[in-house]
Amino acid sequence: FIGVSCGRLGLRAYVPYEYRQFRRAIPLGVETGWLYGPGDTTIEATLLAIRQARPGSTALLTGIVGVKLPTGDSSILDQEEDTNQGQTTSGGHVHGSTGITGASSVNLVHPHDLALGSGSYDGVFGVSTYLRGGRFYAIGRVLYDLRSEGTGGYRCADQWSWGGGPGFYLIFNARGSVGLLANVTGESRGHDQHRGHQVDDSGITEVFAGPQLSATWAGTSGEIGADLPVVQRVNGQQLAADYRLHAGVIIGF
Repeated sequence: FIGVSCGRLGLRAYVPYEYRQFRRAIPLGVETGWLYGPGDTTIEATLLAIRQARPGSTALLTGIVGVKLPTGDSSILDQEEDTNQGQTTSGGHVHGSTGITGASSVNLVHPHDLALGSGSYDGVFGVSTYLRGGRFYAIGRVLYDLRSEGTGGYRCADQWSWGGGPGFYLIFNARGSVGLLANVTGESRGHDQHRGHQVDDSGITEVFAGPQLSATWAGTSGEIGADLPVVQRVNGQQLAADYRLHAGVIIGF
């Protein structure tokens, strides 16, 4: 992500880039390949609602409101009604090869698994917290995504997401800081709908854990981290993330 802040107000843009490998049945056999490209972008406005600073300690509470924009390629969702799943994946840079395996092949990968975007405009609401005592700190963040109908009559389920954990400042002085966080993130959503009907192989609860390194210097802050799955509970057969990488920078004025 990239963001700016000015006093109590801030603005952030989250631009995901996704890479997926897949294997699915088509009329001529089995198609294997990979798909990559930008996902849906989220723009968030933030307001620092509470700030309490004392010698050696700080407490912050920030409100978040935003919108998720349909910047990711969602054209493959138009294939959701194709029960044979026989169309060549279009958009998002998909490459693959086909091997003949017979008509009895069972398709476990569906168009909504491969879509990089939803084609919908969605609302985002949440809060974040920051607590520090000496060199120890903790952060937390909870968001709710209110989803609307997108491409091909497909509506992704509303989603809760959260993240945070304890951390320690390796460097902390008047010039800047470097902190290491034990970051735990997660998300949970129910079944999607397609033209008013429940999509059985949708809905997932995931929890990730990994290190996150952050730094501040002269009003600018940045972070970089990696997440590995520790819990993945899915309905039916779905694609799930093997890992996630994230990085961001905020410029203060």
